[in-house]
Amino acid sequence: MYIFEYKELIKNLVISDLKTKYSSSVLGFAWSMLNPLMMMLVLYFVFSNVFKFTQEHFALYILIGLTGWRFFAFGTTMAMYSIVGKASLVTKIYIPREILTFSSVISALISSFLEFLEKKSKKTFSIFAAVL
Repeated sequence: MYIFEYKELIKNLVISDLKTKYSSSVLGFAWSMLNPLMMMLVLYFVFSNVFKFTQEHFALYILIGLTGWRFFAFGTTMAMYSIVGKASLVTKIYIPREILTFSSVISALISSFLEFLEKKSKKTFSIFAAVL
């Protein structure tokens, strides 16, 4: 497969995507963790209090679902924007266009994986449990 011939380029594109994603916000990586946690709290409140939905470990189901949803949402959004956003790279040198979308999806996968690991940590769950 010819994509593996460009593994250094893919690695550099993924690193630059992750750096630009987290350097533009004040909170950095913490914002990527706080955003789904706040959304989970809103969904938990709505479904447990407004709709009177009772399910054991419901907050955990919401958190896992949000992590998967964010991966697919950000992965497809970043993949669609990748060629337009890197127009100077596309026009100046020849690279297969799939490399740009592939690196964007890998960047979204790494970001989602780090978010999931961060959510899984005991400290995060202790804070989460105290809030609920």
